[in-house]
Amino acid sequence: SNYKEALVNYGQRLVDSLKVHCMKIFQARKRQLMHANPLALSLARLEHPNWNDMSSSDLSF
Repeated sequence: SNYKEALVNYGQRLVDSLKVHCMKIFQARKRQLMHANPLALSLARLEHPNWNDMSSSDLSF
């Protein structure tokens, strides 16, 4: 039971750090896009007004 709990906690920490990692990659890629192509970004903003608060799962890169 204690072992199972430890395993669950470990899994949760793993998932959390993975989420953080993905968000960092997503933010960096978004900055790259912004830097590389301002026009494409403004178009993306028009299509998705909530572009800035989108989670990484909403966009497939």
